[in-house]
Amino acid sequence: MDRINVLYKKYIDGTISTKELEEFWNLVRAQKDNSPFWKQVYQEYSESLDKYALFNTIDTEKILAKIFASESNSIQPKQKKSYALAYTILGACVVLVSILIFQFRKNNVAENNFYAVNQLGKGGATIQISGSQQYNIDSLFGKNVKAIFPIKAIQTNKITSLLDFKSSIQKTNNYTITTLQSRNMETILPDGSKVWLNANSKLEFPSHFNTNSRDLTIKGEAYFEVAKLTDKKGNRIPFVVHILKGNHVEGNVEVLGTHFNIKDYQEDNNITCTLFEGKIRYVSNQKILNLRPGQQIEIKNTQITTKTDTTQSAIAWKNGQFILNNEDIHSVLNEISRWYNVSIIYKNTNKIDLHLNGILDKNLPLEDILQVLKNYGLECKLENNSLYVL
Repeated sequence: MDRINVLYKKYIDGTISTKELEEFWNLVRAQKDNSPFWKQVYQEYSESLDKYALFNTIDTEKILAKIFASESNSIQPKQKKSYALAYTILGACVVLVSILIFQFRKNNVAENNFYAVNQLGKGGATIQISGSQQYNIDSLFGKNVKAIFPIKAIQTNKITSLLDFKSSIQKTNNYTITTLQSRNMETILPDGSKVWLNANSKLEFPSHFNTNSRDLTIKGEAYFEVAKLTDKKGNRIPFVVHILKGNHVEGNVEVLGTHFNIKDYQEDNNITCTLFEGKIRYVSNQKILNLRPGQQIEIKNTQITTKTDTTQSAIAWKNGQFILNNEDIHSVLNEISRWYNVSIIYKNTNKIDLHLNGILDKNLPLEDILQVLKNYGLECKLENNSLYVL
């Protein structure tokens, strides 16, 4: 298989690395109009039209011009309608940043290391140690953080930050990482497990996990890649995520070694757990549910629903997207509120019966998102930081 197709598949699956993404961009730019890659794009476009309609009022070429200008004029879009259309479809597959299209496609770790890496060009979060003063990680650039935190080293620039809590720490501290609206955050825990926090989320964990269980707490949304860790006898050390709803623990996810996503926003009034690989067990109110890879459970009040084929949409936020699969408009507006830092105000108290299918790029300006909602028949008005649903 050609290298570009390998990277293309990895991007769609959400497994592409930063270095591979840069390589993929370069390969895309080098493709000729009649290359097999672009023929594949056209083929997918033709198939998608049989199932889903594009919104004709979206000015694709205008969006493309804006995107390419923001890419330091590294490539100029051709004026041919077919070429712009090809890039639009490619954007639907999350290849070109900031393109909007609506279609729906179906080890033990010896050292105690802690890293916090800003993600998606937005970056930023706050860190608090054992209930002490809270710091905005962005504000730590260029400072002597050893005078602020009991850490061994820090590496920072204006794109990423790396906090390294190695085993030099004698005292066990409790860390709280909180993402702001419009912010994502990547964290590597002391055991080597990776956690990506979505906007408006909170992660609490100790600087040292004990030998019996690795316990942490989540509020909001997070994607986990759990490191396999064993004790001296060779037994796996469990990894337990306590899910907060308000100020109390709503449920627990018990893990042995796996990749999964938890979504638990207060305003959404539900909890979803999606398993990508491995094995997890959800425990709440004496209910025990075992998940298989590709499954998602939704807990709403006392009702539990199991779904399949939802992994792509569940992890879309980590890759800079909203993927909507018959999504209720109220949930969509909550996502918009968290990412664009606006308050949603309903002028009409009647419940809106509207469900959306499609892909939205989170790098798009809010005005473009509102245009999409308008195409669905939903009128909104933005005033300062308030979004009025008319």
